Amino acid sequence: MGTLISEEWLYNSEANTKTFRKSYQDLTGFGVEVENMANQTYKISNGIFEYSGEDIYYFAGTSGGGPSGGGGGGTGPDSVLLTVSASAATEPIEAHPFFDQYNATPEEWDTWNRWKADPQDPKNKGVGELNTLGYFDPSLYNNETFYGQLYGLYMRGIREYYEPRVTVRQTRFESGAPLLTNVGKIDAPPINPAGSGMANYILNSADGKYNATNAVWENVYEWVGSRKGWDANLYS
Repeated sequence: MGTLISEEWLYNSEANTKTFRKSYQDLTGFGVEVENMANQTYKISNGIFEYSGEDIYYFAGTSGGGPSGGGGGGTGPDSVLLTVSASAATEPIEAHPFFDQYNATPEEWDTWNRWKADPQDPKNKGVGELNTLGYFDPSLYNNETFYGQLYGLYMRGIREYYEPRVTVRQTRFESGAPLLTNVGKIDAPPINPAGSGMANYILNSADGKYNATNAVWENVYEWVGSRKGWDANLYS
């Protein structure tokens, strides 16, 4: 692990950005402290490894208290900081939007899931295309069909896929603790980045840290997006 040699804030009023830059030194090599940061720099000078990175925040206006901006009070023009990140998480291959085109019925999904668990499930006897034993057999379907596509992927070992996900975090410097009312519910983040492809978001977490020196709460709200959409029946 390297030695932290400097920390600095850089402001860009035109772009409404606030950049936190960290610099490190090490005598043996480049460390990992800045791996997930922006604008990374690396250099070797007189046998000393120097490297740095930046976290970039977007800010606008004064804090209004809570993720929806109601109540509370901010501490200045950069009392609202926004960060956006995109990642991919594994989901079952059956959940891929590609299969939406087939409009498969619940019964068809049940047949497939039973076959995965037990190719000779009694409930699948006499259902659909049958093998010589009289059980449902997805290998007998054309590879352009719903079952054919699923079976082809399954037999190639493709059981999961990477689903893109966008996370929006908002840091607000407020006079009170974070509002928890909407945690776990569908809620609109301050921004939905262009091209994100997210249908909607849930408020995933709300965390607060109190600074007794200036009596200000640093509240962090996190929204997680879903490309297919969080179900309003479950998350309202």
